[in-house]
Amino acid sequence: MLVLRVIRVLTLRQRWGSVLVLFASLLGNLLELFGLALLVPTVTILISDQLPPWFDEVPLLGSMEIDSARSWLVLTLVAVFIAKNVVAWAVMTASLRFMTGTAAALRETAFVARASEEFEHFVSGNQAERIRGVENSVALVTHFLSPVMTLVADSILFVGTAVLLLAVNPFGTMTSFLLLLVVAGLGTRLTAARLEQWGERRRLADQEVLATMNETFQSYKEILLNDVRDFFVERHRRAVHEMQGQVFRYSVLSGSNRFILEVVGVLVVVVFAGAGAVSGSSIAENTAGVALIGGALIRTLPAVNRVLTSLQTLRFGTTTVVSVITEVERARHSIRNDSHISSSRLDRFESLEARGISYSFPGTTTPIISQLSLEFRSGDRVAIVGPSGVGKSTLVEVLLGLRSQSAGSIRVNGRELTQVRSDFWRLVGYVPQYVALIDGSVRENIALGVSPADVNVERLRRALEIVDLPDDLSEMHRTVGDSGTSVSGGQRQRIGLARALYRSPQVLILDETTSNVDQVTKQSLLDSVEDLDSSVLIIHVTHDPEVIRRCSKIVELGSAGTDVVRG
Repeated sequence: MLVLRVIRVLTLRQRWGSVLVLFASLLGNLLELFGLALLVPTVTILISDQLPPWFDEVPLLGSMEIDSARSWLVLTLVAVFIAKNVVAWAVMTASLRFMTGTAAALRETAFVARASEEFEHFVSGNQAERIRGVENSVALVTHFLSPVMTLVADSILFVGTAVLLLAVNPFGTMTSFLLLLVVAGLGTRLTAARLEQWGERRRLADQEVLATMNETFQSYKEILLNDVRDFFVERHRRAVHEMQGQVFRYSVLSGSNRFILEVVGVLVVVVFAGAGAVSGSSIAENTAGVALIGGALIRTLPAVNRVLTSLQTLRFGTTTVVSVITEVERARHSIRNDSHISSSRLDRFESLEARGISYSFPGTTTPIISQLSLEFRSGDRVAIVGPSGVGKSTLVEVLLGLRSQSAGSIRVNGRELTQVRSDFWRLVGYVPQYVALIDGSVRENIALGVSPADVNVERLRRALEIVDLPDDLSEMHRTVGDSGTSVSGGQRQRIGLARALYRSPQVLILDETTSNVDQVTKQSLLDSVEDLDSSVLIIHVTHDPEVIRRCSKIVELGSAGTDVVRG
């Protein structure tokens, strides 16, 4: 059941917060009902020259003169409405604080879950779906918690008002509220399935909008050169129109509630007044009853409208809420699993050993790595070579624990990699083929993830000296542009190498690091890497004969079953 799933994904504090906000809302509605209950005696006394028969039975009012009673009732009515509005303001403030806080917490949970995914699962996922999943996490508040709390609180007001009116005019009340319930129930029944369908189509269209933007911006150069801009523009236009169409349908439907309810409200007043006249009530009593139903409609019709809108919002957002719940449940499960993994402290690298490891990409059966065994020790200089697409970078990812081997074992310092993986990563400097850069300064990109106050300036300058950045980039505060658009491919690689060296790694992995630099720069970089501490394990993924010549161990990858380790 959806309600139970939502309760389970909320934290204990969030559950208590929702209960307290709901309780405060109910308190405000009780004051609302009390104010409505005062309308009948107040209006009756104001329009009558004599005290009604029931007046003497009221403990506080029985001994008063009519003028004093009028003043007392009017002042009480005013005081109740002031108190009601003060409480309503406090409830609104508390509710907004709870809703915005819960939305922020859910978004943070969703982001942490996505940022904590296993690498293999991450690279096989859809980027647009991933981003939309994080952004949609607030839908649990906007499309479920808020509508449900409104539904419960306003339903109490609706029922309480019905009970109050029954005491004044039973027949008119039953007829009027039956009319309201029939209209509301019929509307909800006729639109429920359609709203869910519209909501699912809007969710998918919203995801497609984000996907087309992401693909267009990432492939902009290729799009321009291939003259296919119109294709991507048309894809985006169709997705936007689809999303807008579903939102329009939902908005028209929810906005129509007010107009329908106003017509029903007029009918209710007519029915209530007619029932009072038929029952033989006095003019004063009938006028008081009509004033009460008028006041009740002023307060309850917006509540009924909110109830209907909440029901429609719940239907419209069902598929989005389910996807958010699944996301949060997966996040909590991932966090629990991570907490059960023991970690042996690893302070120094000594050896990396693989025995009979195999790996196949998800969804395939042919292994790209088959029964490979190797051993690297601190100080080794290793070259992983082979034709393009044979799995050299994949092997590095498996050895690092980014991908899980399907067979065999990997040990670091004689311990299972899975038990020391996080500690092992702290000892590794890794320069991939494509170095990801953030929209920040050279300094921020090299000391990636380190707060400015914690940056080790000396290590930073040393890394810059080793990679020999050009003068225009050696100024650490110069920005590199969005995703590194202001630097060349070779400069990107140097920044990546400086980032790896800033970590003072005990294992340095260079994936085609010299492929985008000139011969002089390549020699300089290789010499600088060779001059690192002799205990550092350096692994090159390369085609370059010059790089291979400098290595003492060669891992040659070929077609399945032809992998060779030399040295």
